[in-house]
Amino acid sequence: MVKFWGDRVIFPRKLFALLKIAKVGSQISIFVSLGAYAYIHEMGHLFAARRIGIKTANAIFIPFVGALIILKEER
Repeated sequence: MVKFWGDRVIFPRKLFALLKIAKVGSQISIFVSLGAYAYIHEMGHLFAARRIGIKTANAIFIPFVGALIILKEER
């Protein structure tokens, strides 16, 4: 730690470590938001299909791809 005009200054190594931690938090937030968006999106497909009378199985989520909704009957 170095004092500069009475304030504390963090060494570059510690600053880079703090920035890496902040990036991890942002990345976690992005993936959680993306997962929530994909869930709501796929549930919309499921809700719409069931609303018009198409029988479906529950949604099966596939990581990094999306979801699979299997129709139980042909229309």
